[in-house]
Amino acid sequence: MKEGRPELAPHIINNSWGCPTYEGCSGREMTPVLEALKLAGIFVVVSAGNDGPECESLSSQPASLTQLVFSVGAVREKEDRIAFFSSKGPSPITGQVGPNITAPGENIRSSIPGKKYESGWSGTSMAGPHVAGAVALLWSAQPKLIGRIDETIQILQSTARPLKDTKTCG
Repeated sequence: MKEGRPELAPHIINNSWGCPTYEGCSGREMTPVLEALKLAGIFVVVSAGNDGPECESLSSQPASLTQLVFSVGAVREKEDRIAFFSSKGPSPITGQVGPNITAPGENIRSSIPGKKYESGWSGTSMAGPHVAGAVALLWSAQPKLIGRIDETIQILQSTARPLKDTKTCG
């Protein structure tokens, strides 16, 4: 049996998928894995989902497991507001607020295999990589922060510019 090689582990992972209840997930299947990743100091960025604009639409794990991941909603950058499709909290699983932060997620230039770029792609899947990149830049500039998940989250949230939304979801 081969042993793991923790020294080869990533510092940051970005996920843009979910396991909703209609696919047979009850809501907490990913908890042990996400807890292990957090304990290992791996920053987990997840896209919040595109089930907005209603409150409690942050319903698919891993984004709904708000205490274990850093979830990212989408913002309409040119209008400086949260995109209508972006899922919102509070999480029906944890009751905690989410997403943790928003990033540009509408009309984003991206390379999608086999797809032609026209006016850009929209979704929280386009927003997540912005945040994963921001964490990578922060950790590159301040290596003492590598693996310090809670401290990194505090820095990201305290330096982000707040946006208002038409919905008040807690």
